[in-house]
Order: sequence, then C-alpha cells, then structure tokens
Amino acid sequence: MSSLMGQSRVLVYGRVIKGITIDVNKLDKGLGNNRFLHEQFGDAGATGNDKAEFAAVYGFEFEAHYYDLVVPTILLVHGEGTTPKNAGAVGESDPKLADDVKVWAYDKADFSMRIDIDSGPLESILVEEALDTEDQMGRSSGKRVSGKRVSGKRVSGKRMSGD
Repeated sequence: MSSLMGQSRVLVYGRVIKGITIDVNKLDKGLGNNRFLHEQFGDAGATGNDKAEFAAVYGFEFEAHYYDLVVPTILLVHGEGTTPKNAGAVGESDPKLADDVKVWAYDKADFSMRIDIDSGPLESILVEEALDTEDQMGRSSGKRVSGKRVSGKRVSGKRMSGD
C-alpha cells in the first residue's frame, strides 16, 4: 500500500483463458438503467487496457496479503495484465508464481463477473447439487443457501454459499 488508494486496491493473479469470447452486441440491454456490470464488458472493438476477457484466477492480494484460492475461478479482467513485479505486488507474503501469471489491479468496489466451473460425473455436479439445494431450501429460513456454496470456499470437497 504505497498510495492513498492502496487500502482499496485488489490485485488479481491469473492467466487469460483463450477461446472464450465476449460479444457485447448480444448482451441483454433490457436490464434497466443500472449498467454497472454491463459497462465492464466495454466496447466490442476494445483493445489494450480496455479489452475485457476472462481469466483463470488463482489468487488475489488485498491489504498487502496474498490469498490463494482453493479452487481457481474465472473472472472478468481488463487488458493484458502486468507482471507481479510491475504491479507493485506482493506485500508481506511471497507466493511462488509461474512466470506467465499476470496481475490486474482493481478497486475493491469495482464490478466484475465471476464464473465457477466444476467438472466430474453428472451425478456429482448436477444431480446431487440440485437435490441438496432442494433439501436445504425446504429446511432453511432466512438466508438462502444454494448448492452447498459459501463464498466460493470448498468445505470437505464441496462448495458452500450463503456466508
């Protein structure tokens, strides 16, 4: 945190995923006047720092601490990213990073899109997830719990949500 805005900075560590494209002309434009997320996709012809792409994210840095994600997630990022050294990254911890890992800097209040991908037998990733959700919805009140996901954290090999 070498600047006044350092307390609000989030550095995202990952690699751009090739093969996933964003066609902003096909985004739903009928979602009302709040366009915070829609604006993150940028212009269809954007390049450089404005180009929106999806990256496999392995960790992030916040308030000079690096946090590994237990399971990588896909996150909307902008531009090509930079090296950890050029981003002024890594505070107190020193994660062992591959040479091709890039860093994107954001404010913690910025909008983005996260996509979680799971693979395995349909029984595990579809049937059990759906049946567990129905059981939990019938028994819970107050906070909604869906599919055993809590803030993207894995607990005993399954995701939990609704922190």
